[in-house]
Amino acid sequence: MDRVCSAESNFAMYNRLQDGDLIETGQKPILADISSYEIFFKACESVTNLQKKSPHLNYGGTYRMCETEAKDLGISPDTYIHIQALNARLAIIKNLPSKNKEAERLALLKNTIPEVLGDKPVEPVKLSTLVDNGLAMCSECSVLAQAYLERQGIESYLCSANLYQKHSDGITWEEHHFLVIHENNNMFVYDPLNTKETGRPRVMNTQMSKNEFMQKVNANETFVLDFAPEIGAKNTRFDIADTHHLGYGIIKRANAGR
Repeated sequence: MDRVCSAESNFAMYNRLQDGDLIETGQKPILADISSYEIFFKACESVTNLQKKSPHLNYGGTYRMCETEAKDLGISPDTYIHIQALNARLAIIKNLPSKNKEAERLALLKNTIPEVLGDKPVEPVKLSTLVDNGLAMCSECSVLAQAYLERQGIESYLCSANLYQKHSDGITWEEHHFLVIHENNNMFVYDPLNTKETGRPRVMNTQMSKNEFMQKVNANETFVLDFAPEIGAKNTRFDIADTHHLGYGIIKRANAGR
């Protein structure tokens, strides 16, 4: 795994994921066993191939829907249809039954925390352990999405960042994982965990080139990923009603001040 950019900050970008990589989750690292999901990747690829041949075939949306939304976003339909397939397949993973996802996940991760277990050697929990037990959150969904897009030759990066969010009871900071995709000289944000209220993929054109995006990150700048309603089409904005409203969040570097 390549760490593309990171200081002693709370923002990092990774690509070239492979088995054995340790992915930070905000709680404890998880061990990537990406090869366990060959069937998942092949299913996504199969759907996209079928939809290109039959543009009205509906699986999480049609190719015709992709063409329309992709045009609004400024991204290619061929890239967007892979995101649509991911959106549909990840929905199955996110809806696997669990009695209390957060509590079960925390209990499982605690078994890998050395300060809790004393000097006892521990192994990181595997990606597949969380996913297959219905405990996948943003980290796991983003790892699967990143691995799939890389296999399709799409330039994308797994991002880990603290997001600034305003609520009625004040301001909170929350670590979140998502992807950025570089295409047509633009950087697009894709949030694999959350969908729009319509159920469509959450994708946003930052209207920044790769150089502009990376300069802001490397310069320890705070920058806003936000689109006001009057700027661009509906599909370029995230829905503020969602739990993680990335479209109205700030990626803030640790040494930039809070």
